[in-house]
Amino acid sequence: MGDRSEYMKAWYEANKEKHRAKAKAWYEANKEKNKAYDKAYRKANKEKIQTRMKVYYESNKDKILAQKKVYYESNKDKLLAQTKVWQQNNKDKRKAAKAKRRTAKLQRTPSWLTKEALEKIKDIYKMAYRRSQIEGIEYQVDHIIPLQGKKVSGLHVPNNLQIMSAKENRSKLNKYKVE
Repeated sequence: MGDRSEYMKAWYEANKEKHRAKAKAWYEANKEKNKAYDKAYRKANKEKIQTRMKVYYESNKDKILAQKKVYYESNKDKLLAQTKVWQQNNKDKRKAAKAKRRTAKLQRTPSWLTKEALEKIKDIYKMAYRRSQIEGIEYQVDHIIPLQGKKVSGLHVPNNLQIMSAKENRSKLNKYKVE
């Protein structure tokens, strides 16, 4: 068996381009069949695929995040332009997302908050705005425990707020790390 596998490896190395061209031609000729098969496979094996992807992501997290960062930095202008076009073409979706966010914030602002606490919340937002003005970097108010977390949801109260750069806040996403 070892001789055969060695032979196949040597043949592949000697005929790599020919093999790739043949495989590409076959794929192009059978594109629709492949799409249907792929779709059916993904549907039938959804959990298996998700588990495999999660395991891969966890074991290669640093590498994946580094690649994403490099890609973002080298394509920043292109990505920002795409985002702007998407936002202009999907104003209804943007408005719906903003409304959902406002509603979540209102629902998670307790009725028992004092006037002083509400003023403190306003002051935190003012401080973030002033810091952005002074430093020239966009700062945002972040909810330490997200308002719409998957496992836990926080409240819109002063001790759940922190000021952080927009970049850090976007990378944190909607996650809460228990320390």
